Amino acid sequence: MATFYFYVVCLVTVMGTGGVLLKSTRTLSCPGQPGHWHVECPANCTCQESCNTYLRRWVKQVSCVSRTTLRGITFPPTTQDISISNVAGITTIPPDLFSGLTDVLSVDIFNVSMATSPPASLLSELVGLRTLRLVSVKPVNLKMFANLRQLNQLDLHNNDLENVQVQAGVFHTLTSLTHLHLESNSLTYLESGWFHDTVNLETISVSDNNIHYIDNNTFQYLSELSELNLQQNPFVRVEMNAFHNLNNLRSIYMDRNQLDTVGPVLIHAQLPQLTNLYLQTSRYYWKHVTAFNQTWYFRGCPPGYCVNSLSCSVSRNTPWCVCTKEYKGDRCDVRRISRGQFLGIFVTAMVLVGISVVIILVNVGRVVARSCQLPRFRKLQETPQPPQTPMPQMT
Repeated sequence: MATFYFYVVCLVTVMGTGGVLLKSTRTLSCPGQPGHWHVECPANCTCQESCNTYLRRWVKQVSCVSRTTLRGITFPPTTQDISISNVAGITTIPPDLFSGLTDVLSVDIFNVSMATSPPASLLSELVGLRTLRLVSVKPVNLKMFANLRQLNQLDLHNNDLENVQVQAGVFHTLTSLTHLHLESNSLTYLESGWFHDTVNLETISVSDNNIHYIDNNTFQYLSELSELNLQQNPFVRVEMNAFHNLNNLRSIYMDRNQLDTVGPVLIHAQLPQLTNLYLQTSRYYWKHVTAFNQTWYFRGCPPGYCVNSLSCSVSRNTPWCVCTKEYKGDRCDVRRISRGQFLGIFVTAMVLVGISVVIILVNVGRVVARSCQLPRFRKLQETPQPPQTPMPQMT
């Protein structure tokens, strides 16, 4: 018994330690530890190895914050991550700012205000760039993306972009793009031509714009799309085939819009992988939305879902049934055992157990009795009997 408790304690300790290690591993986005990077850092900037959460690796980062000018900066040739933020009142970004940097994987330019837009050739030498964030950059030049054929993530939120700036072919060279963020701009509609060549897109976010409608086949080229964020747009119309061909779409966010109805649109789209749907509107609160057998219902539970139920409600796209006393289960389709039935089954089981015990005891007794009598019986058989003499006959 002591050995048993010892193994239990060891098992619990190992499991606890494994849980801690697993938790710490999950919280750390980059494996290992940052190494040393001894370089001559630009003035008023910091140079270090930093964890890039998108690339999930340690990269050599140069961070320049709160500068008054971007001229005269010379980045180390082995730089992989560049972060420039809070630079206001400059004329423009120098066209040779990133010259000679062939190892750069990520560029983040945040809160930069200029008199004129940056030159189109600004990023032309960063052919290996994986992620680009231009946030609160005013004005921004969308022609800088021409050579970024390996770009995976593009973030352009809060740049006051209008449809007149986002032309049909602006993203046509970004064939490796998987994540596109256009939040908090001034877009009024979406064009299918934007996504004609970005067929690998998995996530699109255009929340907090001024989009009023979505036309048919807007996302027809995006068969790999899994998440679509359309929150905080004053939609008044969504065409019946707006979400057609999105066979891998898992999440749609359409909260806070002006739509009167959207149910038939999504049902008609036949989205087989859709699991997360958010449709709270300013005119109607779509709290009764659920999916059953790959069909979406917008007025509560699917018909006949709860078999023996007092009521049915929907929470997080999942129906919940309040069963009567006689039934249980997710759909109230399993009959409960009453107290009388339980007692009857219990008494019957106990009687059967008692009869079984009696039969076993009787058989055991018989076996014991036979085992005790068998040696004596054999002894009596083996004892020699005296010969019998014939009795004399009377004459």
